[in-house]
Amino acid sequence: MSDIEGKGFTLDRLLSYSGIITGIHTEPIELTEPFLDTAERFAHLPGTVLLASGGDLDCAKHHILAVNPWLSFSGRDNDYAVSVQGHEVKTGSDPLKMLRELLNGFKISPSEINPVGTDIPVAAGLFGYFSYDLKDLLEELPRPSVDDLQLPQIYLFAPSIIVTHKLETGETLLSVVDRKTEEGFSTRNHDLF
Repeated sequence: MSDIEGKGFTLDRLLSYSGIITGIHTEPIELTEPFLDTAERFAHLPGTVLLASGGDLDCAKHHILAVNPWLSFSGRDNDYAVSVQGHEVKTGSDPLKMLRELLNGFKISPSEINPVGTDIPVAAGLFGYFSYDLKDLLEELPRPSVDDLQLPQIYLFAPSIIVTHKLETGETLLSVVDRKTEEGFSTRNHDLF
């Protein structure tokens, strides 16, 4: 992975590597095994996120699998990085400002995110976590515990592929992020399924 050190994070620098989002392709797929067994096949891949609805409650509606991230954003203590396609931009900037720039830079219209005729909760976006300690950016509170694991305070992925399984109907939908780089190369990639 190449490191690009700069005086700060710039979205233009990131866009030169990642291209722009041109849409979301969504289509139904047939699984030959239970959804959770399919998801298990991707557990070893970095950036894989599984959101599994639990139980038989009426609020348990979807299982969501996000794989093959094209972008990651992580860091802690004024050392944050955005990685795209083997390139990494590092900065000590405010991570919430960086997140806002990412969201604004890759924003697409709702019709592109959730195409007409597909009733799914998510077809693109960021998956991951914000740690409790990220609160220190907002206010100063006592720190009663020791942070001995030194995990990232923010760890987010933008998956290329999202698979949504509707528990009520058994329908499974594949959503693929379409991106176009400056060279005109389309990055649609759903050959994992």
